[in-house]
Amino acid sequence: MKTIFFLLISYSVLSPIHAQKFGMGLQFFGPTVIGSAYFDYELNKNLRLELGGGLVGAYGGLKLYTNTLNSKQNFRIYSGAHFSGFSLPDLFGSGGWNTMYGIHIPFGIQWRNTSGFSFAAELGPLVAWNSNYIANNSSYKTAAPALRFGYYFKSR
Repeated sequence: MKTIFFLLISYSVLSPIHAQKFGMGLQFFGPTVIGSAYFDYELNKNLRLELGGGLVGAYGGLKLYTNTLNSKQNFRIYSGAHFSGFSLPDLFGSGGWNTMYGIHIPFGIQWRNTSGFSFAAELGPLVAWNSNYIANNSSYKTAAPALRFGYYFKSR
């Protein structure tokens, strides 16, 4: 009986943040330039897989977090790598759309509370090349900021 009581107490003391394996949210700007909705899944305590799609593109990649969340600490610093594809209007050329493919390396800080809500701010380089890169040697380089609002679902 003491063992069962100890296990129940131990289970209730564990932070509910550790049980939040699946998350989703919205971000403004970021790897798809304008904004997107994203889904992420915890692969381990410090590594998450993220997929997103937005108004003009889509992306996918991994994020590595510096520390694990617990009930006393809700902030985490992270970095990652995303591959993205998006289309931008060619305002100064033919008037059509340019399809671009790129690499985004975000650096950010995330706040997440135990109920699952999160906010993050990030900044990182986005280097993209035109789908006709061989023909016209055009590329797009910018600092891509993002503001992210999300929710992480409990998986108990």
